[in-house]
Amino acid sequence: MPLATTVVAWGVLHHIPGFDTRMQLLQRLTCQVEPGGSLSVSLWQFRDHPRFASREIDPATVGLAAGELEPGDALLDWQGDRDHPRYCHHFSTEEIARIAEGLEGGRTELRQTPGAADRYNAYLVWTRGR
Repeated sequence: MPLATTVVAWGVLHHIPGFDTRMQLLQRLTCQVEPGGSLSVSLWQFRDHPRFASREIDPATVGLAAGELEPGDALLDWQGDRDHPRYCHHFSTEEIARIAEGLEGGRTELRQTPGAADRYNAYLVWTRGR
């Protein structure tokens, strides 16, 4: 399989449980990028916005103990349906720095989009060295 100039994973990483699992996925994605190419990943920061505060569901309601979740993990309703929560992960600035440090073989930049349409994400852009 040929390598890609650009690999994009938007709206994905916050549904992958566990820091180590997220890093394994990112490392696999970086292996798909050709020299000089890039990987762009969105990192959802929903806890920074009051709109999502009322959407969090107590993990105990689905049988999860508090210790079973990592910092930043949450269950959110889906469009008001509290009976079928979805797993989501909030990316803190500290965790984003850990991710950036853990991606080898290239350089990383953090980009934030201030526009109203996308004020809930940070974007990590990793570029493979030539």
